[in-house]
Amino acid sequence: MNLQQIKKEGEKWVQDGIITKEQFEKIVSRYEKKDQSYLLVLFAVLFMSIGILIFAFSDWTNASSMLRVLLMVAFMTLLYFFGHRHYDSEQAMSKQKNNIYGISFLLLGSIFFGVTLFLIVNEYQVTLFNVWPFIIWSLVGLLLYALYQHPYILTVGLLITIFSQMYSGLTFSSFDFIVFALFLFGYFHYVFHHERTLFSYLFAIGLALQLVMLALLEMEQYYWLIVFSLAIYLLAEFIPKPILKRALFYISIWTVLLFKIYETFFLQEDYFVSEIEMQPLFFVVWGVLALLFLGLKGFKGKKLEMMDLILFLPLFFLPYHYLWIIISMFVFSIYWLIIGFQRNINEKIVIGMISFLISTFTAYIQFAWETLNRSLFFLIGGIILFGISFLLEKKRRTSVPIEKGADK
Repeated sequence: MNLQQIKKEGEKWVQDGIITKEQFEKIVSRYEKKDQSYLLVLFAVLFMSIGILIFAFSDWTNASSMLRVLLMVAFMTLLYFFGHRHYDSEQAMSKQKNNIYGISFLLLGSIFFGVTLFLIVNEYQVTLFNVWPFIIWSLVGLLLYALYQHPYILTVGLLITIFSQMYSGLTFSSFDFIVFALFLFGYFHYVFHHERTLFSYLFAIGLALQLVMLALLEMEQYYWLIVFSLAIYLLAEFIPKPILKRALFYISIWTVLLFKIYETFFLQEDYFVSEIEMQPLFFVVWGVLALLFLGLKGFKGKKLEMMDLILFLPLFFLPYHYLWIIISMFVFSIYWLIIGFQRNINEKIVIGMISFLISTFTAYIQFAWETLNRSLFFLIGGIILFGISFLLEKKRRTSVPIEKGADK
């Protein structure tokens, strides 16, 4: 809720006698009007970064490779120098943690550093067998954050590291364990200790993406993603930080739901099923994690949440596998919708509602796409959505809320 909304609602509370005029003024005084000028600076950094890329790899007339590199290094050094000086002076004068101008110079210096690395590779025709320039760039970003600890620096560093792994997989068809170790042990340290919503969700998404690459490139069988998604879920159980815990939990659930959709489509193709190789190690690891899952839920007194395990069941080896997968999605979503509405747990209601919509449309597309006229297909789909929303709203209105903090 922004300041204007608070003022608008606060005036109504004063009129209704909920709060006094003095209390209203104290509440408003706690919220300062935010300066949105930093958005212009961020766009300036973005446009200048694009300009740096175009400038570095354009055709410089009569400019040697050495001169190009030296100019880039000189510009990079100047940016770091001005960023450091400006940042320090602002810190000393105003005691503000978020120095957008100083940080913008430092971010541009980081961009210059990465572009210079790739300019060297391009100018001297260095053959790449892995993503070592990205590794160096990511490491510099981590060191830069250790020095200045500004959220924008860590955000850029996380994005570079995630992109590094994606680039390694798409270009070299290999999973880079150095990038993964830097992400998991380097960046995770700051994401954990300097908890923010952006950091937490960016880390959780990056972790899921990297584990997808690991499953496809190193484990050679797609179903290992079930184990990796379950591992993210279990990691959330051990994390004491509430924001990071929630991010890992949500990402693990949405990852496995998307994985289920993938399975339902591709497991109907005979050529795809014939390529699946049963690896005994997978079932051993999955069994250990499943026992740990059940043990943790039982120890913490969260027996209702044991139902989450149904999403992580490996069903690809069963006959009519895609049908069992859809059924498991329905059971999960309907169970949590019922529990969520009965106990007034919003988190479970949201998860159940979205997973129910996903499972409904997965089944609908599976069994109706080939048999219905296309216009009729979308028309019936819309009717189904209206029907679902009507039933959920009716259930919500008739549900009896319980006290906050009740047993989940």
